[in-house]
Amino acid sequence: MLNYAENRNGDIRLVMPSGKVINFYEIIPMYPEELQFKMENGADALFEKFEEMGIQYRVVDINRRSALQ
Repeated sequence: MLNYAENRNGDIRLVMPSGKVINFYEIIPMYPEELQFKMENGADALFEKFEEMGIQYRVVDINRRSALQ
């Protein structure tokens, strides 16, 4: 899943002195059942599941459990 990445100030973009805007994104690997859940319930609902299960999805962990188990 592609999501906006926020810095410590909650900003999702950087405006350069030249006026050029740089947007930051994060890629979140998902299990097939998480993708299906997201498609049916929306990304916010999946993020809530991650939080409920204590899953740190912003750090790639190839051994992390599914948020739906």
